[in-house]
Amino acid sequence: MTKYTYLVDRVKRAALTDARVNDFDETELAAAVLLVNAAKMDGKMSEAERQSVLGNLRRKFNLQDEGAEKLMNAAQDQNGKDASLYTAAQTLENNMSLRQRQELLGMVRDVVYSDGHLDPLEQALLSQMASMLNVPADNPAAARARVASVLGVVRERQKQHQKELDEAAEALKADKPKMQQAPTSAA
Repeated sequence: MTKYTYLVDRVKRAALTDARVNDFDETELAAAVLLVNAAKMDGKMSEAERQSVLGNLRRKFNLQDEGAEKLMNAAQDQNGKDASLYTAAQTLENNMSLRQRQELLGMVRDVVYSDGHLDPLEQALLSQMASMLNVPADNPAAARARVASVLGVVRERQKQHQKELDEAAEALKADKPKMQQAPTSAA
């Protein structure tokens, strides 16, 4: 590491320390802003979406329940102000690696899928966030399958499909005339 790089890193760290809001640095707050926006994209934040936001914040930033609540509240306050998705995305792109941004986009997917369905506005938000975070396009079907499998949606649909198949098989058995066995005569 050159002297120049070392100095730049120290200045960045000092700036991040000064940029803390409610004990959270700008990267944590920007990530929370994206998650809260994703949760509210369909006009409301359901309890499942709220729990998903809190769970993702706890895991990503190693927070306790109270810390995650404070961060989510700070993000909601920031949302009420002039925080745009673009500003949050720029902060994240500047402070996170590609891998971290991909992980964050996965967290956003978790949030939007947490209520069991994907609203068209939420789908548009996912595409917009991927573009703003400069994350290469993922195979959308693979991404949906990955998130759905994590949430157990696939298992529920498989159970429902199996139940329908079983009912159809039973209906076929009931409709099939019983084969009458011819009496066998002993010779």
